Amino acid sequence: MTSGLALIEITYDSVPLWSSDGRLRSRFVKGWPGETPMVRGEDDVIAAAVGRSFYPKVGDHLDIGIMLTVAAGTEGLFRAEMITLYLLFDATAAPATLGATLEDGRTASINAYVLPPVLTRELVPSLVAEIEVALVSIDPAWVITAP
Repeated sequence: MTSGLALIEITYDSVPLWSSDGRLRSRFVKGWPGETPMVRGEDDVIAAAVGRSFYPKVGDHLDIGIMLTVAAGTEGLFRAEMITLYLLFDATAAPATLGATLEDGRTASINAYVLPPVLTRELVPSLVAEIEVALVSIDPAWVITAP
């Protein structure tokens, strides 16, 4: 069964985080299009009152996690891809647009910035690695547009 939120492609700052030959794959681990943002605001308990006083809450930010898998045929290609990704996910850079093409052809986008550190785990030294990138958006909702 398919859903409208199944992802086909992810991009960050217009750079594809996937490749047709399978050497680069990506997926959301949290904060995907449609996920509820973190809220700002709290309910209060007043000692002399019964129950809680409920206050309006505001969507404040959305924590986003992306897991990338880099698999290259040679050590040189692997290192080049890793350097490109490290430069792309610079925590000192300004927010950039994170985009996702959904299975039904719609696109989702949100402005997000990288939170340090970018975690790397080499599964096969100098050939295959997983990169975990944490981002945060203060928008806080994805904008989904028709194809």
